Amino acid sequence: VWDGDVTWVDASYQQLSFDETDYSGPLTGTDDLSSAAKSLLSRAADTLNRDVAAKADSAVEDLRVMAQSEYEEPAPEGSDPYYHNYEKLYVQRADASVLSVLSLTDVYSHGAHGSVILRGCNYDPATGNELKIDDVFTDKNALPDIIAFALTDQYPDLILFSATDSRDTASLIREIMNNTDSYGGLQFTLDPKGVTFWFSAGDITAYASGAQTPSVRYA
Repeated sequence: VWDGDVTWVDASYQQLSFDETDYSGPLTGTDDLSSAAKSLLSRAADTLNRDVAAKADSAVEDLRVMAQSEYEEPAPEGSDPYYHNYEKLYVQRADASVLSVLSLTDVYSHGAHGSVILRGCNYDPATGNELKIDDVFTDKNALPDIIAFALTDQYPDLILFSATDSRDTASLIREIMNNTDSYGGLQFTLDPKGVTFWFSAGDITAYASGAQTPSVRYA
């Protein structure tokens, strides 16, 4: 979905629908859901779609302003726009309890390479409201130690930023969790077996190491 001006910035994003007659999102594995569950999930999907559209519009406007401040004219006809913002959605869990979606955004704004930003989007089907970290975890203060252990276990050879300064891994995770301005907070999705935490490339280790996605099973 995108109908804006593409002479400076190109963009696209997806919208999610649980109405089989109006399918427009990456919806898989929900054929066995009841009509009542799909009706509940549609409310959560509406909130998700509004959030995705609003964030995309804001991001593209920021890129457009940046492009116009750096270039005198729009990109030549037939060539790619200067910058882009492409977002895709991946459903992790969809049932009567939760709608959990991974947002993956490919952004290019300047420099030698772009960035891939990972964001967890979690919603309560009963209310349509977004689920924040305090809504899901009874003791969020325990999360840094749990995630640090999962990282060490699942990425034994990874050199984290915490290994190059005075912080331990849990302190690094805690900083990300509490810093909603720079990092957007701790990104997570829920699936039927557990929780996955999403760290974009460059969040906790060198950009060249890519993304880290430690998972923790439900107790």
